Amino acid sequence: TAPDWPASIGGFAYSPFRDNQDPQKDIYPSEEEIRQDLQLLSQQTKHIRTYSVKGTQADIPRLAREFNMTVAQGIWLSNIEADNEKEIVRAIDVINANPNISVVVVGNETLYRHEVELPRLIEYLEQVRAQVKVPVTTAETWDVWLKYPELAGHVDIVTAHILPFWEKKPASESIEFVMTRAKELQ
Repeated sequence: TAPDWPASIGGFAYSPFRDNQDPQKDIYPSEEEIRQDLQLLSQQTKHIRTYSVKGTQADIPRLAREFNMTVAQGIWLSNIEADNEKEIVRAIDVINANPNISVVVVGNETLYRHEVELPRLIEYLEQVRAQVKVPVTTAETWDVWLKYPELAGHVDIVTAHILPFWEKKPASESIEFVMTRAKELQ
């Protein structure tokens, strides 16, 4: 059961894995497990964000349509070029087949993790942009966006992670911390 949240949540970051499932071991949730998750999530929001199209994760947008949900489709990037190319090819097929995908997130904290260099990330962004008809972005921490302001010229939306918990900010300072970082990014 969900906590007593507001009647509507803007959206959830969704990773479909359950106990003993692991994408690194090629153990993915079933279509029915994903459907069960989406049925529950759709009672709280109509928007989800995903991180990859590996395994059954590629089915998420199609299944989300059953619940009138939109998807911010993630494309997982790592330091393994061949894996990135496979992920992008599959993601483009998924994106173009699912009209409920509202935005594409090419990479998640790849600069932050030092797995992809800025010029290569820009190439990936432009490669995807040329083959899809929805807005394209990448997700990075707020400080990475400030360090590489030129990145903003290659995305349609700035998707910045501002995470007070991980920066060891007490709860009493978290709202001010988020608002200050957002203003810096503007």
